[in-house]
Amino acid sequence: MAATTLVIVIGLAIYALFYMTHGKYIEKNVAKVDPKRETPAKRLYDGVDYVPANKYVLYGHHFASI
Repeated sequence: MAATTLVIVIGLAIYALFYMTHGKYIEKNVAKVDPKRETPAKRLYDGVDYVPANKYVLYGHHFASI
């Protein structure tokens, strides 16, 4: 039982480490995220299809889609 717990804890620690380090690498070098860049909802706003949403509503839509 203790060995299983140890394996799970080590696995979660490795996962968290790579989540933080590799995620930042992908954000900077692959996706090239720019927080100043406008979203399509703001850039293409037409009042019908492209409408900025509240972040909590948007999160709910993403969660419901899963």
